[in-house]
Amino acid sequence: MSDGTLVSRRRADAHIHDVDVAVKRAIRMVRERKVIAVDGTELPMRVDTICIHGDGPHAAEFARRLREGFEAVNIAVRPVGRAAGL
Repeated sequence: MSDGTLVSRRRADAHIHDVDVAVKRAIRMVRERKVIAVDGTELPMRVDTICIHGDGPHAAEFARRLREGFEAVNIAVRPVGRAAGL
């Protein structure tokens, strides 16, 4: 939401169903430290982790595509709690 809170999963616009769009947004979140709210507002946000909900029918495919997208632009993928250089 434009106030920085998560969109309720009950809303029709809570999910991005296009994997390419979701990957591009995740890359932008990490590189530019900005997220786009459902109303189009750009919000500054430091992103340290990406959470993938495993209850979606395409969660594994999305995780694979997200990792590929990050690797393609040299964004390191590490387990939570693993600092850079360790």
